[in-house]
Amino acid sequence: MSSGTPAADQPDQIAIVLDDMGAAVTSLKAAGREWLVQSSGPATPPSATSSFVASGPRGWDEMAPTIVPCTVDGVTYPDHGDAWRSRWSEEAGWLVHRSSFGHRLARRSRNEGSRVSFEYRLTADPPRPVLWAAHPLVLAPPGSLVEIDGFQGEIIDVSGSEPVPVAWSAERACIDAVPEGGCRKYVLPPDVRVGSASVIHPDGVRLRFSWPTDVVRYLGIYLERRAFTTQACIAVEPMTGWYDSLLRAVTTGRVAVAGPDPLTWTLVVDAEEAP
Repeated sequence: MSSGTPAADQPDQIAIVLDDMGAAVTSLKAAGREWLVQSSGPATPPSATSSFVASGPRGWDEMAPTIVPCTVDGVTYPDHGDAWRSRWSEEAGWLVHRSSFGHRLARRSRNEGSRVSFEYRLTADPPRPVLWAAHPLVLAPPGSLVEIDGFQGEIIDVSGSEPVPVAWSAERACIDAVPEGGCRKYVLPPDVRVGSASVIHPDGVRLRFSWPTDVVRYLGIYLERRAFTTQACIAVEPMTGWYDSLLRAVTTGRVAVAGPDPLTWTLVVDAEEAP
């Protein structure tokens, strides 16, 4: 499926292409460039037990109701949830994922020049916790970095077996700090509310993500140099639970609870030229 947006060779416009599987954004072009990691070959349709990283990660997938596989109240949730591995339906202008775990995630997009807005609606009846996360794999050539707007201080490195608080710095924010074949994952402390972050290319052009913090309260940052993808990338990952595992989020009480009344939020993506 295609978004029907303006031609991508217009530098002041933004264009997206959507895939039938998982409603993934497979291409996002703006400011004269492709921003998302591209597939290295034909995609294999995922199954209920497929590994996300083995599927050849690319583009932008939706993660729900967990990222890390886990079991909560006797229910086992698969690797990176089930939204990315299912076909979404089109209903009244929305793309809709009816999860086998009882929640309903709907998304629609609207293009406005150099920005695109993704509107979300999350419901469940009876109510249940849902950890949703955006997972846009943004291309990161050497020298690219991530900027978390208004944030200074300690961030938590969750790359290893145990979380480790570390000072957030320009070095850690740069893709060059990640060894070839490696990756790093950071999360903001759970009580810190940040509503925007950007991936900045070496020429100063940035892709900026912004969201409301009433529902989407948490943020993860992922940097990778061809550990699982064919191209180095940075992902800005706003989340409704802290962090990655639905079990952890439920246990600590840091997760959104979907019910009959929809939880709603909008994730805005802007392409901004260098100052």
